[in-house]
Amino acid sequence: MDPKTILFLCDDNAARSLMAEAFVNSAARSRFRAFSAGFNPAASADADALEVIAQVGIRARGLHPKSWRKFTAPDGPAFDYAIHIGDTERPEITELKTKTKVTHWPISDRSIEAALGASRRAELLDLFAEIRQMAEATLLRPSTQLKRALNREDRSRLSSCTP
Repeated sequence: MDPKTILFLCDDNAARSLMAEAFVNSAARSRFRAFSAGFNPAASADADALEVIAQVGIRARGLHPKSWRKFTAPDGPAFDYAIHIGDTERPEITELKTKTKVTHWPISDRSIEAALGASRRAELLDLFAEIRQMAEATLLRPSTQLKRALNREDRSRLSSCTP
């Protein structure tokens, strides 16, 4: 059976969605193939975020910001799941192909913006732990539990995103 595909989205694709992509590809390679993109992608990945990914033993090479438009083009890939990681839901996510299950993980990175040096890396490590916990609670369950969890999230979190 082919792995399910997931697109992780965040505002700039410099930290949160890259962390999610790296973690899921590392932890569940046989079940999922993860990608990431940003609504307004940064010029480069957050160097400290890449360092945190490597620090937890996951390969960070090749991770870089990409525009979500790359994945919404008519000839773009279809995804089984799209997960927006951010403070608030983005209505643009409904532009993904109709068979894509869409959900929102309300994970903020605001505390990272103000932090510097070792404090910033500690904040990023906490952010990675939060993303990992969310992935383990929803994606890394047996298939029937995954479907139930995502359906429950669809109903409760996405009513404002659907046309």
